Amino acid sequence: KTNYGEILNLKLQDGSTVALNSNSSLTYYKNDSRKVWLDGEAFFQVDKKIVTNAKFWVVTEDLSVEVFGTSFNVNTKKKKTDVFLEEGNIWLKLKNGVDKKMIPGNYISYSSKKNKILEDKNIFNPIVKTSWKDGSLLFENLSLTKAMEKIEETYGYSIVFKDDESKNTLITGAVPITNIDICLKAIEKSVDVIILKEGNNLIINKK
Repeated sequence: KTNYGEILNLKLQDGSTVALNSNSSLTYYKNDSRKVWLDGEAFFQVDKKIVTNAKFWVVTEDLSVEVFGTSFNVNTKKKKTDVFLEEGNIWLKLKNGVDKKMIPGNYISYSSKKNKILEDKNIFNPIVKTSWKDGSLLFENLSLTKAMEKIEETYGYSIVFKDDESKNTLITGAVPITNIDICLKAIEKSVDVIILKEGNNLIINKK
């Protein structure tokens, strides 16, 4: 289990590695680390078992990911599950019984509550989905609203915009996420806003 602002690198008993993002938890039974339950976000590099061809499973509230050996990112925040496949092949078994095969570069977002696929697209710059594990967030022409959602996920603050113009300002670039103050300064600099911390809120004003 990780706290806000913490990233944990784990090695499972089978040799697979997991980077666990902030405010997330990973659960498995002692005798079987090839089936894990994820709440939050994690990047998996699953060790392929060539002799036994044993599967690896990641289970979330919305779906299960079935894997032999591959690298992929799973995020269960915001009441949906997003899966991004970096390399290899995986199968998604959605809660509604549908199976989806993914190929490298695919990004699928599915909500079992809404019983639908919210997004299904190819991503040409994979680092956008996985840069968090190296301690930074990469924004590519993202609205400040969406960018601040990521900060909210990482640190648990509530975001308050004082004007609509700031919300739609686009941000491009990388910001460090291991230190909230440096992170906010980097955002302020790149989009000309002032961000104030007040209790559990981040207040955003136009400069």
